[in-house]
Amino acid sequence: MDVVVKMNPTMLGLDDLNYLLHDRLGFTDIQVNKKAIDAGLKFDEGIAMVRRLQETGKKLGLGVGTKFSNTLEVVNHKPFFPKDEIMYLSGAPLHVITLRLVERWRQNYGADCPISFSAGVDKHNFANCVACGFVPITTCSDLLKVGGFGRLFEYLKNLEQEMKNLGVINIDDFILKREGNESAALEFAKKTGGNRDAAIHYAGFLNIGPIGSRTLVDERYAFGKNKAIPKRIDSKLWLYDCINCDKCIPVCPNDSNFYYEVDPVEIAFTNYSYSDGHLQPADSGTLKIEKKHQIANFADWCNECGNCDTFCPEYGGPFIQKPSFFADRAAWLDNAARDGFYITKQNGLTEIVGRMEGKTYSLALDKTRPTARYQDGVVEADFDPETHKIVNVKSLAAPVANHRIDVKTYHTLRILLTGMLNPSRIHQVNVAHL
Repeated sequence: MDVVVKMNPTMLGLDDLNYLLHDRLGFTDIQVNKKAIDAGLKFDEGIAMVRRLQETGKKLGLGVGTKFSNTLEVVNHKPFFPKDEIMYLSGAPLHVITLRLVERWRQNYGADCPISFSAGVDKHNFANCVACGFVPITTCSDLLKVGGFGRLFEYLKNLEQEMKNLGVINIDDFILKREGNESAALEFAKKTGGNRDAAIHYAGFLNIGPIGSRTLVDERYAFGKNKAIPKRIDSKLWLYDCINCDKCIPVCPNDSNFYYEVDPVEIAFTNYSYSDGHLQPADSGTLKIEKKHQIANFADWCNECGNCDTFCPEYGGPFIQKPSFFADRAAWLDNAARDGFYITKQNGLTEIVGRMEGKTYSLALDKTRPTARYQDGVVEADFDPETHKIVNVKSLAAPVANHRIDVKTYHTLRILLTGMLNPSRIHQVNVAHL
């Protein structure tokens, strides 16, 4: 099969990496992991390997190319993450590092090596990458910022404007004319017996020099322009309500955060104490939901990367505090360490089951019964769905004494179930039940 080898920025070596990060870009606090450099592929080894692969590929009629680059492994030397966590650098500084690596690669290898590029690509440098002849150009870090995949439109809009400025209508002419290397590229193709395609490849080969030089001195890649962190407000997330900025939805790389709708409500409730068949009122409280627009998380798609927490103005993390829903019981059981819910709807029975602070609760609505059946692992209580009063209680196992029935949890499950199955918003949970 055709082969593309993904290269590591460690191939530049410790001295060049420290020069770029510390001396040129000002990221003095970042420590490159020397162990990763010592253990990884060396630059000369990479050149030799790809030459061998290309030679073999030609004999077999197959293609060989390279991708620049992987993320850069750095030392986890602060107390924010556990010490055994490995840290990787991406984004703006990696763009400068990877352009330098590609330039050095082309200087040593020549123009005859297809290159895919992925390192800190955004709307500002996308046209530069196109002009260098990189195919394909991929992006990740920029899409993890506010706006998510909606940011991609600006990539093409900016490229279109640059092409108009040059008076060109295709990518080949853009590569030839972007950095003024058209004459040199055509002359190279003529001398080597190549066609116009060869000239385009050579123009991309030449273009990285001036593009790399401009990028190196561009302040937008330096520490001063990248040191700010998203601002927080003095507010903490909980299961319901937030400031509704919706930043957590587009910044999720897996599209696991979504919104649903409920009716705003304020409910005064009384908890109960249950002992040997006797039910007594206990403490009371109020559940208040102020907003119709609510946020939830589809746990099957969430890898707990924490990017939604990075951009959330409130404390707590949407993927942690907002209700997480699994597609089915099997997925819920497979993730026993994570709080979350699942919903089933069949044969007239609608049920929500959830883990909340490690404890399991359920609420079932049966069209054939006039009550809502609530279980907390110790007792089963039937609630009147209109008045929300308990009409019957029984122990699920042995007799119990002074067991507290948390009516707030009953209301929480009830409102979640209604909200999730609300057809006003189609999302990952209700699409299977509507």
